[in-house]
Formats: sequence, C-alpha cells, structure tokens
Amino acid sequence: MVKIDFGRMLPSKEELAKLHKQRYEDNRKTPENMSFWLPKLVEATNDSVLLLPDTHVIELSFRWWDWLTSDNYTEEKVTEFHNGLIDLIGDFHEGEKLFLKTGVFSNKFEFSNAVCDEDRSNLGRQFLDIYYTSMIYGADSTAELVVRKYIESKEDVPTIYDGMPLHTEFRVFYDFDKKEVIGIANYWHPDEMKEKYLNEDFPIYDSFKDILVEKYEENKEFVVEQVDTFMREVDGLAGQWSVDVMMNCDDYWLIDMARMGRSALVSVMEEV
Repeated sequence: MVKIDFGRMLPSKEELAKLHKQRYEDNRKTPENMSFWLPKLVEATNDSVLLLPDTHVIELSFRWWDWLTSDNYTEEKVTEFHNGLIDLIGDFHEGEKLFLKTGVFSNKFEFSNAVCDEDRSNLGRQFLDIYYTSMIYGADSTAELVVRKYIESKEDVPTIYDGMPLHTEFRVFYDFDKKEVIGIANYWHPDEMKEKYLNEDFPIYDSFKDILVEKYEENKEFVVEQVDTFMREVDGLAGQWSVDVMMNCDDYWLIDMARMGRSALVSVMEEV
C-alpha cells in the first residue's frame, strides 16, 4: 500500500505569497492593458476621423491589487480606497460624468455601475464592484483601473444592460505585421445576440436589430478605411488585434482593442 502525504504536496504560505506577487507582475504586463496600447495610438499622427476618449489610467500598487483580489471589503477599506482614487484622479473632467473600467474589462452588463455621476461620491465602490465582476468573468488579468470621459449619446436609441445606448458598433480585425485590415464584424451581430444572453433586454434588441444591421452595412467600408488609415501609423504593436469602433451620430470613437486570439466575433467576421 502506497501512503501519500498530501500535506507535503500543498504549497507553503511563502510559495503562495510568491505566486500571488508573480500574478500581480504578470497582470501589469498584459498586452490588453489600456496603458500598453493606448499611448501608442495617441502618439500616432494620421488623417483618420477616429476619436479617442480622454483617458486617465491608474496603475494599482500591489497593496491595492492584493486588496481588490481578496474578500476583505470592509467599509473602512472601501472608504480608504475611494479617497485614494479621488486624489489620483484629481480634477480630471471635474463636474462631468466619467466612464469606469479596468485595464481590460468594461462591465457593459451592469452599465449604470460603469458610469460615475458628477459628484463621484460612489466611485470607489463602483470600481470595487467592476473589478469583482471581472474576477467572476475571468477577465481580471490586469493591475490597473481606467477613468474615461463619458461619451454622451447624440442619438435617440434604446438602451440595454441597465442603461447602455445601443449605438452601432464595429469590430475591425487588423494585422500590425502586414499593416492591413483582415476583416470586420458587427458588434451586435444577430447570430451572436441570443435571447439567453440578453434575457429581459432581448425584445429591445430584437426590435432595433434591423436598424443596427442597416447602419452597420452602410458604414462598414468607411470604418475599415479609417481603421486602416489610423493603424498604419501606429508603432510598437505586433500581431493581429481587434479594434472596436462606436458610431455616435457623425462621430466615430475608437473605444477598445485586444489581441485577436482573445477576441469574440471572429466566427462572424467578414473578410476584406
């Protein structure tokens, strides 16, 4: 009979602490972090009409990242976290709404929690909820929080996910090695927007999907041209990426990017 000492197979506290610190360091290097790709876009000079929202990235210290990934969410700690963030944000678009996300995760499914009111009195709690939700979805591979100027809707469109306007959105796939667009997909593609994902919001989407498809078809070639124009002048990025563009009346906002291998909608991509 073989006797196995399971106690000796478990990592020690020191080993666990080392692994935890290594995870923090790895999360700081995630290519999807907005601090990695956004500065490269800001530095690019081009004639594209694509707009970039004003953005403030907050790199988390190990102390605060460690707290966010724990379960020690006392009111005292939340208040301390909130006050620290307020100090770091300073007067960034003071008196205006802000859009909150992590370096890699936008919680569109609880959109009202991602929008911070002008007084910012609940900002710390909102960021805690967003990061906690990112852990639930397995999208917490980041050690940064992001504050952006909120893009007010210029269009009379319905909302889903507790307040998110249903703007026409495009996901363009771009190859930085070849400097060319690979394809494009409708972010709100009808084949992907299943009733089980939208729940009570499905009738809202279903009643508006034909308009979304029509506007997507009317503007997709223009968006591909603009992404191509923009990305040709971007240095420091390699491989294949997805580029998300939101149409808001006559404005085209470049709102997010990720490596193509980590992006959805590849299966419904139209090659160009």
